[in-house]
Amino acid sequence: MATYNGGRFIRQQLDSFARQILLPSELIVCDDGSTDSTVSIINTFSLSAPFPVVIVHNSARLGYTANFLQAAQICQGELIAFSDQDDEWLPQKLARILQASKESDAFLIAHAAEWVDEDGNPTGVVYPNHRRFRKYLRKSDFPGHAIVIRRSLLEMTSRSLAPHNYKEVA
Repeated sequence: MATYNGGRFIRQQLDSFARQILLPSELIVCDDGSTDSTVSIINTFSLSAPFPVVIVHNSARLGYTANFLQAAQICQGELIAFSDQDDEWLPQKLARILQASKESDAFLIAHAAEWVDEDGNPTGVVYPNHRRFRKYLRKSDFPGHAIVIRRSLLEMTSRSLAPHNYKEVA
């Protein structure tokens, strides 16, 4: 998980990790210099989390993409699930991903995501099934929060996916 000033929503996401039917083997959080309560909330969660939580505090802002890549490279597991700080995972997400990974040798597993409003209420928009998103399905262009990759994919692309190769455009 990459974070930056996500204090408003992050507790819900952290709690959704802890409610997984199959718990994560670890949670790697790379914080990009938050000035709100984000880091404090993560620290409090880590004290009672049912899995290890590693928090990395970036000394300089990396930007969205590089921060996610840094987090992925720190992960130790075979499957790496990306998470935005304002996501909320359904309890069966990791169990279903693990099952899909056993049924296929794919390097990347993509799944649907339902959009919610800022209060967590479903909006009725499900990606990629909603008509405005179908173009992305044809391109196999899924958002990061809806993909899980195998470590081997990260290793095969490590040179091109190095965080220092990505600079955010303002």
